[in-house]
Amino acid sequence: MLQSLQHRRVGYINTFRNGRIFIGPDWHLLLTSFVLIFVGSLLFICYTNTITAARVFVSLFSVLSLVFLLLTGLRNPGIAPRDAPPPPEASPREHRFVEYSYRKADGSAAVHKAEQKWCYCCNAYRPPRGIHCRFCDVCVTRRDHHCPWTGICVGGCNYRSYFLLVWSCFGLNLTAFIGGVRSFAARMHAAPSQRFRTALVSTYGIEFVLILFTVFWGLMVGMLAVYHSYLVSQNLTSGDGQRHMPENVFHQGGLFANAKATLCFQADETITNNRLDAAEEIVVTTL
Repeated sequence: MLQSLQHRRVGYINTFRNGRIFIGPDWHLLLTSFVLIFVGSLLFICYTNTITAARVFVSLFSVLSLVFLLLTGLRNPGIAPRDAPPPPEASPREHRFVEYSYRKADGSAAVHKAEQKWCYCCNAYRPPRGIHCRFCDVCVTRRDHHCPWTGICVGGCNYRSYFLLVWSCFGLNLTAFIGGVRSFAARMHAAPSQRFRTALVSTYGIEFVLILFTVFWGLMVGMLAVYHSYLVSQNLTSGDGQRHMPENVFHQGGLFANAKATLCFQADETITNNRLDAAEEIVVTTL
């Protein structure tokens, strides 16, 4: 027996199952990403490729990529709670500051004091290192960026799955490229004449198209994976990396400490803390 499906809307994000599932405004691109990975991997494994080891590794990386894609695109990125608009006679909001403990280049401990800005859209102070996303219309704790291919923002609460997604997709493209080139070369070697044309038409050009596809996306995802590995090693977000700060005030003193702070981040207060009451729209649907 199917249980009732609770649908609530926060900004441009739809939540289901009492905040267990989050669907962002670019859900159609999330679906496109899923279909591209699934169909491309299926064609490689079942139709075009002849290298057993390549098919095994592509199967593994495709499953990992799809799992991490869903974990990133359907999970709360770290949405900060909203409050009701203040009355017109309310006094202006006072300045509020938050302190960050970090390690300087010489290893000494230091404290950085940053202003916590007021968000007039959410009627609340922005969370630490949080930014109001104009695509999702919510404040996201430790927001990295808005990723249309996952359909939602990448924030502190879903960054780990996003980081693993990027590396899984890079592994998928790399193994598919190597396996595709070896398989195509084997077809050319076995052809008696017009080797390239024979190898090309033997799979109706699909294998060659997949090779070109993996070259393009492999380069894109590879650069993204390296860049985010650097951010993880420094405990930075993409926004932090673009600010050109004179000193990294989020550095925790070492690689493992920075990686732990980034990949094991836990928000102090997000919308999962049963604070959906300030959502713009609440709809309960029963299946």
